[in-house]
Amino acid sequence: VRALVRGARGGVDPALRTIGLVPTTALPARALDELALLNDVGAIGAALLALRHPFAEVVAEQARRERLDLFSLDQAVLRAWAERAARAARTGDRALRHYVQRTVDLLNAWAARLIAEQRSDAEPEALFVDGGAVVKIDDLRFAADAGSIPPLRDRLQPRVAGTPLAMVFVPATRAPDDGALMAFIAEYAAMARHEPLGLAPVLLYVMRLRAEHRALQRILCQLSLGVPAPMRLRELEEAA
Repeated sequence: VRALVRGARGGVDPALRTIGLVPTTALPARALDELALLNDVGAIGAALLALRHPFAEVVAEQARRERLDLFSLDQAVLRAWAERAARAARTGDRALRHYVQRTVDLLNAWAARLIAEQRSDAEPEALFVDGGAVVKIDDLRFAADAGSIPPLRDRLQPRVAGTPLAMVFVPATRAPDDGALMAFIAEYAAMARHEPLGLAPVLLYVMRLRAEHRALQRILCQLSLGVPAPMRLRELEEAA
């Protein structure tokens, strides 16, 4: 949804707006193609309302503003997702509830890193998403005052040690988000072994697909830039 809105606002060729998007039950391929033809955010919101999409109200409300702010729309969609995911998780098992909390915590950890590293003008309250269990709004406020990653890492270390959240703050040759995703996968691989009849194996499968998708995107980009084949192969091995 966010990609379609940004494509409309940026005047991106409709044929390019759906690249990288994955059809879902709520937005099948035909719906994505039709939404990509719309060049007005209000029209996208109206179309989503007609499709009864869960984020339709958020997009339509943002489109009615006198001046559309893409950052505010992004955050509104994230919050709508978090609220919907939390409601769904209440009827699921421990693995699903943990997945939603962990995902929200990762979003907030990235936000805290962004504030500390880049001194974002956005207020911590504008970046924080409710629904996590580890990273709190006070941590984002601390990051804004700290102005660098080391103090933030020291503050969160006792809470994030041994979890995928720790990878957000670990200097490495790989992108930190890749490290966090692989740690998330390892966490759920262990959970799936202990709870093989629950949702943990399903969530593990989804995360592995996500890792492969990210790796293939990078490989295609590297191919276009002429990166040697051994380096491209390593991307696949790391995502396996």
